[in-house]
Amino acid sequence: MTSLFWLRKLISKGVLHIRAKPVTSTVSTRVQKLVESFEGFIFMGLQDTSTTSSPSGPKDAFSRSPFRFDIKQHQYLRAAKQSPGSGRWLLRSQDFIDWKEADGVRKLWLVGELGAGKTILVSTVIHHLLVKYSSKDFACLYVYFDYSEQRQQTYDKLLAHLLHQLLRQRDGATPEVQAVYENMRAKNIPLGPDEYIDMIKSEIRAFTKVFIVVDALDECLDEPPEHTASNFVRALDQLPKRTRILFTSRPMTTINDRIKADKMIRVQTDVNDIATYFENRINNTDWLKKLVEKGTQKDPRFFKKAVDTIISRSQGMHPNS
Repeated sequence: MTSLFWLRKLISKGVLHIRAKPVTSTVSTRVQKLVESFEGFIFMGLQDTSTTSSPSGPKDAFSRSPFRFDIKQHQYLRAAKQSPGSGRWLLRSQDFIDWKEADGVRKLWLVGELGAGKTILVSTVIHHLLVKYSSKDFACLYVYFDYSEQRQQTYDKLLAHLLHQLLRQRDGATPEVQAVYENMRAKNIPLGPDEYIDMIKSEIRAFTKVFIVVDALDECLDEPPEHTASNFVRALDQLPKRTRILFTSRPMTTINDRIKADKMIRVQTDVNDIATYFENRINNTDWLKKLVEKGTQKDPRFFKKAVDTIISRSQGMHPNS
């Protein structure tokens, strides 16, 4: 969920006020227009492109994910590229390297306040893992939780999605998964969480290492009777040791107690990242670029004033968190 969404909520509740004081100069008016324009940038809606034809095997049957996290990943990564190099500090950190490579570090927790840019950072991590570990010996699975999609992101569907991602990254299914598929097709019986977990375990054993990235665990529903977040974390705990799991969330004691991370990294908004993002956005948007050019004719410091104003009013929030 973008920080712009939360900014709108805070504004609507009167918690955050970002309207500028009345101004009279033309240059200040243009700065205000530029600032307000960024409230309109939102991500495109997701479309379900699943097919409905009869499955020809387990890879086909279990590869119809109810979610399109791949679309979200593409959108978030595209936003991340507006601030080149913004996630480099994390990829180079020793804690992150230990999580990828060391035997004693299985679970890593990226913790940061609302709007710190965790989701954009996660898209960079996922891209890094997919590129660096591109052979068939490795797999990278990911989940983007979203508060507005809590009712759709159910426990069973999440497990099905993990299986879907594993099967997509292999040329075939393991004998165990094949057997479950044959039984399901013969008896026409629905699968439960235990069956999904067993199949996920079976597929993971076919890899040397599997990375699972879970963004915004705090936005996953954990109310009775579903207890989706708790059940999902318990399922991840059952997976083979070759599985490495990265979680992101706000700093919440309940999350810390639930995941029991081996290492924690705090994420804080870098003002330089925000400045770079907006500078790139302005330079790549024709009408904004023209607005800046006109403002600069009146005041050579117009561009810097505009970016500084945007950063100040973002309250430390990354624009695409």
